[in-house]
Amino acid sequence: EQATSPPTVTVRPRPPWRVFVPVAAGVLLGMAAMGLVMWREAGYPRPTGDHRTVVAVADFANETRDPDLDGLSGLLITSLEQSKKLRVLTRGRMIDLVREMGERDAPHIDESVARAVGRKAGVRTLLLASIRKLGDTYAAELRALDPNRDEYLFTIREEAREKNDLLPLIDRMSDRTRLALNEPDAEVRASEVHVREAVTGNLEAYRHYFLAKDLAARVRLAEARAEFERALQRDPHFALAQVDAAWVAFMSGRGRGEARALFREAARNARKAPAKEAGLIRILDAFFDGRFAASRAEIRRATERFPDDRDVATMGAAVLAWSGYAEEALPALERTLSLAPDWDILRFEQVGRLAYLGRAREGVDLAEATARQRATPTARAVLGVARLLAGDVDGGIAALRTSGAEDSLSKAFLAEGLAARGRIGEALEAVAPFHDATAATTRAIVLAYGGRLREGVAHLEAAARRPGAELDTAVAAYLVAAGDVERARRLVRPDTFFAANHGVMLALVGDERRIAAHLTELGTEPMLYARLVRAVSAYRAGDRTAALTELRAVDAGSVSLAPYFHGLAAAEAGLDEEALDAFRRFERPAFLGSEAYQVPWYLARARLLMARSLERLGKPDEARKVLDLQLERWKDADADQPLLAELKALRKKLDGSPSVK
Repeated sequence: EQATSPPTVTVRPRPPWRVFVPVAAGVLLGMAAMGLVMWREAGYPRPTGDHRTVVAVADFANETRDPDLDGLSGLLITSLEQSKKLRVLTRGRMIDLVREMGERDAPHIDESVARAVGRKAGVRTLLLASIRKLGDTYAAELRALDPNRDEYLFTIREEAREKNDLLPLIDRMSDRTRLALNEPDAEVRASEVHVREAVTGNLEAYRHYFLAKDLAARVRLAEARAEFERALQRDPHFALAQVDAAWVAFMSGRGRGEARALFREAARNARKAPAKEAGLIRILDAFFDGRFAASRAEIRRATERFPDDRDVATMGAAVLAWSGYAEEALPALERTLSLAPDWDILRFEQVGRLAYLGRAREGVDLAEATARQRATPTARAVLGVARLLAGDVDGGIAALRTSGAEDSLSKAFLAEGLAARGRIGEALEAVAPFHDATAATTRAIVLAYGGRLREGVAHLEAAARRPGAELDTAVAAYLVAAGDVERARRLVRPDTFFAANHGVMLALVGDERRIAAHLTELGTEPMLYARLVRAVSAYRAGDRTAALTELRAVDAGSVSLAPYFHGLAAAEAGLDEEALDAFRRFERPAFLGSEAYQVPWYLARARLLMARSLERLGKPDEARKVLDLQLERWKDADADQPLLAELKALRKKLDGSPSVK
């Protein structure tokens, strides 16, 4: 049945005054495909009490053949999103819905695709626009359609005399659409934006940005990253692209400093951002400053205000995961992946948070089921990581080797698994093709498993010299675990606290003022990370009883540093059986992420303490086996390592001990 002919809307004249509100838009290239629109009309439940009109925008039919005009629909979406009366379906979400309908690759959201998506998603108003050139004049037409009843609602026509006038044309088209959808004129005026000011005045830059977002939504991240950079080359003050580029810099291992610099520049270019984008800026501002509790509070406020917004939801899940809020991050990650199952890269975080909370076996089961369903290289690599974290190190290595994943991150996980098995040469070979910060820091971790402190520090220092790397805190964590507390303390400057688990390092170097401030900010909630920092702080302060009590409580099979410190405190208290149990659990998994800087050194010390406990328990043969394992791992260790000397001395002592049958 044909749609009825669309009426042409005549919109009453508008006063010339406008509110200029720049938009700082969202974010997280690596997660741009994760649509979190949680409503459903005809299939997607809407949040209770939300009565806004659901709107979707198809790609403009570009009849001019000018590629710079291919992204005009994105500008219109950004403008319409400022309305409190409309719920605008993002283009990324439309791509997700196309996949759900079984269409794996729809390069354009044309009218037929948009109609199908609109019916599936309960869209009440589908906007179909075209742009053509008539002589020297650009003519744009927008038709509003109800896709469920297949009826046209209204038509809007606008003209522009030259290409640079197309941005004001988008402004007018957005305003007239909102008025036609019965939004009061005063509300439109109060929230309208000029896309030239809010987004960019450079249509070529926006074309690259639009393409980058499209590529990201299709999980083609390397190509997307290059397009964001091209957008910034054409408009260095493009705030939307800067925010995305800041997150990409951080996600891709290019360093906190570069990410923070890009983000600060984006914030300067978007000083009058509207509510949602201002909330995103506050989230990132607190996160990049290491103010995790403040960032979490902003996430909660933004989520309450924009419960179905994909940028708010995806950034919130990632920031919570990296800030130590594993308990809160996990349901956010699960919710996200249920809506965007193609986003396999986020599953690394999901299995990591499960392991951190003592649920590593669940992570393996989940990863196995996903790998059967999806069988992508990344999904298979996630299975390898899940097995590493669950203590099946050989199985994890095998899964990573056969995954087909060739990216730096997957190879880093493989290298760490190999190093945990003492296969140092193979581990270094796994990351040899890569030269980014992730590879450099992984080499240092691998070398730590071999006791090669000088080489490891050299790799870290080389990585730290890269512009914007800001690795001083990582180097400090590495050094303090290796026993060089004084050198670590010198590296810990007031502005270097960032990643979760650095609280443990700060406790060990004795930075009491900053630890107290950090714990005060985190509050008194029973969060695993905060409890571990409190326990290590008590241990460092000499309160072994309090430390042991808290460590027993937080060490519930989690893949964290808790079992190591539990064993350490128990060994010092003469509780040898308890110490052995904790240390054996600490030995099983291959540690990944920020903790991996410290774990190789802690494993060597744990094995020394295990041997001492076994000796006291009258089990010298077992003690010898533990020492022999570590000495074999450290056969190429720095000769002047104090811990190496202790290992050798105890092994020599045990040579004179009688065997216990």
